[in-house]
Amino acid sequence: MGETHQGVSDFFSLYRFSQIAFTGEKILKQAKSFTKQRLLNGIEDNNVHDKWAIKKALHKEIEWALKNPWNISLPRLESRQYIDYYGDNDVWIGKSLYRMNNINNSKYLELAKLEHNKLHAMHTREANSIVQWWNSCGFDDVLMTQLNPREIHFSISATIYEPEFLASRIAYTKSNCLEIILRDVFQSHESIDELNLFCQAINEWKPAFEHALPKTLKQVFMGVYNNMNDLAIEAKNAQGKDVFPYLHNLRKQQVQEYLNARVRKDVKQIASFKEHVEQVKKGLAVSIRLLPSMFLMGNVITENVQHLDHRSIIHEQLTSYLALLVSISEYIINPVTEEWMAVSLYKKEHHCTEKDAIRYIEEKTDEAFAELTHEYLKPNKSIPHSCRRLFFEHGRIIRFYLDKVRNDHNSKTIERLYTPVL
Repeated sequence: MGETHQGVSDFFSLYRFSQIAFTGEKILKQAKSFTKQRLLNGIEDNNVHDKWAIKKALHKEIEWALKNPWNISLPRLESRQYIDYYGDNDVWIGKSLYRMNNINNSKYLELAKLEHNKLHAMHTREANSIVQWWNSCGFDDVLMTQLNPREIHFSISATIYEPEFLASRIAYTKSNCLEIILRDVFQSHESIDELNLFCQAINEWKPAFEHALPKTLKQVFMGVYNNMNDLAIEAKNAQGKDVFPYLHNLRKQQVQEYLNARVRKDVKQIASFKEHVEQVKKGLAVSIRLLPSMFLMGNVITENVQHLDHRSIIHEQLTSYLALLVSISEYIINPVTEEWMAVSLYKKEHHCTEKDAIRYIEEKTDEAFAELTHEYLKPNKSIPHSCRRLFFEHGRIIRFYLDKVRNDHNSKTIERLYTPVL
């Protein structure tokens, strides 16, 4: 390396670039490992001053990037953080000290703050409407769920943040809130017979069934029923075609999968590692979580819906990535290796150590994310960019939350994004 490439900024730029590596790009993988260690050493030794610039908060910027790599970095959260680190009076070092006004300028900082505050006001209004909907459904009862709908809205507003995607963000928030409740209900409700009745109510789509359901299932059913009917009307107006039969079919399939998973759990049915991953993929409910939002993103997609649901490549790549991610996170969050968990299954089948099993699953998770990244970034005339973006950002959202659950950073992170910049 020449002398001009020994500055911390050079390693930092290479580290960030190396995170967008596709499958098989071994040199970038090595570069990522090398630059990450170099930056970590610099932070530890308090030696992150750049040789060619005097910057306001380079060390904090590097610390943030190391704690929030690209695969969990939510764009608006990163932008909010960068406002604090941006130096409008940074000085560059050559044969003399000088400033570059096209890079560091107080007007840029002012515009960034104005944009953040404008989006903050819009997203806050959305979040308040979500909370009103949540309470009207009766989901504010802590005995039913402790889920905070503002957290779900935070995640999508931090990624798909533009004003034109307002309806899509609300649909995403409601769909994911309901899906989490449904998953939890099917895992914890005592009576299988009542869950079967719930599935029948979903299949026949008749509100009269609510009278036969216990209170909790009744509230959940009516929440799902009213929300899907409303979404179908919105989607029809946006698409110019009735999409209710399609959405209803997705809903029927998913509640049946939740019921199947509950039965497997009750009988303690143990699968192979591969079967376990496939079961996790089905339980992720990616289609029913994302498709309602995609109908409201401004593109007519009803003729190409097969490129977006479980039949599509990008859907398969996202579910594969998330299934592996969730499987390894189960162990990291709660390192008690039950015999049905992915780590135990792989260890048993391949007669290897627990450490080897974890390393294998982590490597496969990274490979799956690289494949998802490639599918998202490459041109594709069949899938609008906004839809590919939602697939990709959903993957980052899940990883962000799994990471923050381990590190207990959720509340502070959300509060920061919902706070105006002065």
